[in-house]
Amino acid sequence: MTTEQQTNVMFKDVPAYKERPRLEVLHIYERTKPDQYWKTVLVETVYENTQISNVIFDNKIKIFFRFSGTKQKSELCFKAIHRILKDRHNVIASETISLTGGELGIWDDAYRGNRLGRWLFNEIVSWAKQWPNADIDSIRLGPADATEDNLERRNKMYTEAGLDFGDDGNGNHIGRSREMKASKLISLSSWKKENGGNIILQDIDDYMKELLKENKSLKREMKKNKLRIGSLNQKLSMMESKTIKGMLRRASRSIMKFLHLMFKDIR
Repeated sequence: MTTEQQTNVMFKDVPAYKERPRLEVLHIYERTKPDQYWKTVLVETVYENTQISNVIFDNKIKIFFRFSGTKQKSELCFKAIHRILKDRHNVIASETISLTGGELGIWDDAYRGNRLGRWLFNEIVSWAKQWPNADIDSIRLGPADATEDNLERRNKMYTEAGLDFGDDGNGNHIGRSREMKASKLISLSSWKKENGGNIILQDIDDYMKELLKENKSLKREMKKNKLRIGSLNQKLSMMESKTIKGMLRRASRSIMKFLHLMFKDIR
C-alpha cells in the first residue's frame, strides 16, 4: 500500500473539520442554576498556518474571549499548535499537537465554575481531531489550578476528553498525561444547554440582529411612554389650574361676604 493510500484509509472515517466563524457569542447561565443568566461572552477565533523553516510547518488555533460589559485585567486566550516536521526527502518525520500551546487555564476565579473552560477546550479538541495520527503532547497538571473548588472540575474535563493521567498517588493534583494519538480524543457536549448544560452558542450576525430588534422595540416603547407622560402632565396642569382658580373664587367670595357684613354694620 502506498503512502497516499495509507493516508486515505487513515482519514476515511474522520469528519471534516468546519472552521469556526471569526466572531461568535456565548450566552452563559449559572452552572448550578441553569435558568439564571450569568454572562455574555464575545469569542474570536483566529487560524494561522505558518512555515517555520524548510522542514517545520505549524497550524495554530487561538480562541480569544471577552466578557460583555466587564473590564478584564489581561487577555484571555486558549490556543493549540499542530506541528509537522519533515525530513530532507520531504517525508513527514513527526506530527505533534500541543493542546495547550504551552499554557491552558482560566486563572481568574471570577470566570471559573460555569463550564467556559470546558467549552473552550472542547473547541480545541475538535480542531485537533482532524489530524488523527498526530501525537498529543503531554499536558502537565500543576498545583496552581488544583484548588479545592476547581480540582475535580479540571480533572473531569481532561479525562472526559480522553486524556489519561493515570494514578500517581497524589489525587492528580500534579502530573502529566500519557502518550496518545489525536484519534483518541473525545469531543465534549455537556456544556450545551440542550444537553442539560448551561451554554448557548450564537452567531454574531444573529446576535446583532436581535440587539437591533430589541433597540427598535425599546425606542417604540420609549416613544409611547413619552406620549403618556405628556398626556399625564397636561391633565395635571389642567387639574392644578382648576384647583387654583377654584381656590381664588372661594377666597374672593369670602372677602366679598366679609366686606358686605362690615359695611352693613356701619350703616
